[in-house]
Amino acid sequence: MASDHLGMGVPKIPQRLESLEIWKKRGGFLISSLGNIKTRGGRSIKQHTNKRGYKFIAWGKSSKFVHTLVATAFIGSRNGQKLDVHHIDLSKDHNYINNLEYLTHKEHCGLHKIIRKREFTFLHPIFTAIQGLEDSISCSNTENITISGMHGQGKRTPCS
Repeated sequence: MASDHLGMGVPKIPQRLESLEIWKKRGGFLISSLGNIKTRGGRSIKQHTNKRGYKFIAWGKSSKFVHTLVATAFIGSRNGQKLDVHHIDLSKDHNYINNLEYLTHKEHCGLHKIIRKREFTFLHPIFTAIQGLEDSISCSNTENITISGMHGQGKRTPCS
């Protein structure tokens, strides 16, 4: 197991899923459902990690975040909306499609505000919610964030 930024073990993608890798053409790239990027000619593009831990590729004079490329290719475009791509398991290394979802910036900041507020332990509510063992995380008397399963389904009302 790899260690994520919370110090907890995060499982790697099982080898059997690697055989289920799906590729889509977007822009000048081939983008895989597991977060791999190639040129249209099939050459793998080296991924780098920035100071905040996000994977990116250098392309000409610009760079592109891997999680954004994967989300756009497999979830769809943001249609002009200001949406953030969220890593459901909180590991920035896991850019496979089942670990990414779109959230509004307010929702995304609210979720990470809760995460930063508390120390994580094995029984922490957010950790167990991510593992699918708990449906609701209470963040005040009137506001809740609901996470259902590992695929980012459910409503989130962020804390203010």
